[in-house]
Amino acid sequence: MNISGSCVQNESGININVSYNDVYNCGSPYFVGVTATNTLEKDPLFADPPNDFHLKSEYGRWNGTDWVKDATTSPCIDAGDPADDYSNEPDYPNGKINIGAYGNTKEASIGSPSVSSNVYYVSTSGNDTNNGTTLKTAWRHIYYAASKAQPGDTILIVDGVYKDEHVVFTNSGNATHPIVMKAYNGTPTLDGVDKTGVGIKIADKSYIEIYGLKIKNYDIGIKGEGILQNITIGNFTIEDIKSEGLNFDSASLQNSIITNFIIRNTGGRAISHYDFGSTDCHDVEISHFIIKNIGSAGILWENAKRVHIHHGEIHNTTGDGIRLYKNLNSSVVEHVLVNKTGWHGIAIHDPYMNRPCYDNIIRNCEVIGASHGAINLHSGAFNTTVENCTLVGPPYTVGIYFHNRGEGLIARNNVIKNMLRGIYADAYSNGSVIKNAVFVNNTIYNDIEYSGGDGQNGLLENISFINNTFINCSSDGSYSALSFWYGKNVMLKGNRFINPPHPEEPQIQVKYCTGDVIIEDLKDRVTKIRAVSTSAEVRFTDGKVFSENGINTPYWHPDKSNYSLVNETVRFITHNMTAVPSSGYATITVNKFNTSLPQGEILVNFTSNTTNGTNVVFIVGDLIPNKYYLIRKDCNSFTTKRADSTGHITFSN
Repeated sequence: MNISGSCVQNESGININVSYNDVYNCGSPYFVGVTATNTLEKDPLFADPPNDFHLKSEYGRWNGTDWVKDATTSPCIDAGDPADDYSNEPDYPNGKINIGAYGNTKEASIGSPSVSSNVYYVSTSGNDTNNGTTLKTAWRHIYYAASKAQPGDTILIVDGVYKDEHVVFTNSGNATHPIVMKAYNGTPTLDGVDKTGVGIKIADKSYIEIYGLKIKNYDIGIKGEGILQNITIGNFTIEDIKSEGLNFDSASLQNSIITNFIIRNTGGRAISHYDFGSTDCHDVEISHFIIKNIGSAGILWENAKRVHIHHGEIHNTTGDGIRLYKNLNSSVVEHVLVNKTGWHGIAIHDPYMNRPCYDNIIRNCEVIGASHGAINLHSGAFNTTVENCTLVGPPYTVGIYFHNRGEGLIARNNVIKNMLRGIYADAYSNGSVIKNAVFVNNTIYNDIEYSGGDGQNGLLENISFINNTFINCSSDGSYSALSFWYGKNVMLKGNRFINPPHPEEPQIQVKYCTGDVIIEDLKDRVTKIRAVSTSAEVRFTDGKVFSENGINTPYWHPDKSNYSLVNETVRFITHNMTAVPSSGYATITVNKFNTSLPQGEILVNFTSNTTNGTNVVFIVGDLIPNKYYLIRKDCNSFTTKRADSTGHITFSN
């Protein structure tokens, strides 16, 4: 403390005892009417007061992102009450608790040189009565070595087959001195023989690292229980397992890494965090893997935040490839191939609709041959992004399926091929609610039925399809490539339909929709649209000129051209021409439009009427630069214009 005057003054008459404090640069007497013991009178050597009150240390200080070393060490390190718990400090069990704000925390500064670390060897020719410190005096059993290891120790396992091992770690490592178990040479194999028990168990431990092992013929390959912090498992193979390869069910796994591995031939999930009450699972990385031939889901992870699954392959699962499950938030799945699943490819799911999943991202993934939804966002997916994924059938399922309950989806820049339905939002079930979904810049090939949405028995609201491309879609012929039923506030903007299998049928259909139904900026020269019990506005934000065969009249305004579509099927033909009145509105009819005629022949023959005689500016594009074009109005010669160097002409009525 640095205080002007006494640090503690007792005016109550009741005895007060204070101990294990550092008093520095204070006025004396430090204590008045107080019994003080074990008081330091030294500079505490804070890292950067008043910004950073970590204690300086020659052996290790946490600076917010990493451990650093100082030129000096604070006298407050290991200077606290010897009776106080300090098991959370990184150099435990050395020393005592630190004085100050970070005593008995993971960020407590380190007060002594490195823990004395030992290297132990395990060999199939060893003996547990040996000291284990050399190859010649190696221990025989891996479980024995794990029971003896202390912080900083390394267990080196000599290549061989270790039968019926059931390894349990007795101690934890710490931040600067983890316990490391790894292969000395080759690929040591733990063989459970009869597919019972657990190969390696880690319960309520931290700072343990395992590398380079093969585990087979157990009920569970590796099992984690309780609170697990800073666990690393890498460069391993788990195969021929009765239940799960990695089972962290109900464990609170934190700040941990699982990387560079193969899991194959399991009866249950390859990796499971099926939660029954973990308190705080977070910051888990699963990367660089191959998972195949799995009797359930490839990866199921529930009730956690910041799980990062990346750079892996999953083949031949009877369940989902990856399932992000109840209360799984702020997580990312990226650069993963999922190939042939018995159910979903990648799913986000809250089946009971009381533990939703928020703020998750699926990107740069490929799903091939999923049986029930390549990417399935089912009941409880909120604020989800799906981007830059490739999804391929058959089976003929749905590419991106957002349904039952959810809000806030962005699906962009995805490619979907050979599906029953391409991209689809569904509030069909009773009481279901799907809101605020945007499908943008996706390309859909060869779907059988349609993309779009259905809110017949629930609420499907604020759904946008923007700048998507549909190629050879809706081969069934009973549907339109982009179809909506019972939607509220639907925006269909800038979508294209290339090589429709049934061009005589509508490419867009809206049925029983309410609110603002907007069909904007059609990209194709010809688009057929059907509205059933729906009022929709077809409009062009640049004032594009179009022809139609509808029962209503189109209008051109200063900010748009539009047509009100009500209970009819209308064929729209767009022209490479815009018309913008200076005020009010105009009606325009194009009798002829042809940009391919020889020089001097008719380009456009049109009729234009305005509400107040205002000027209408016409622009025609995609012409041959510097060529002359004849323009007629009401079949009479109106003007001849020469296209500019960009192939545009401009004129007014």
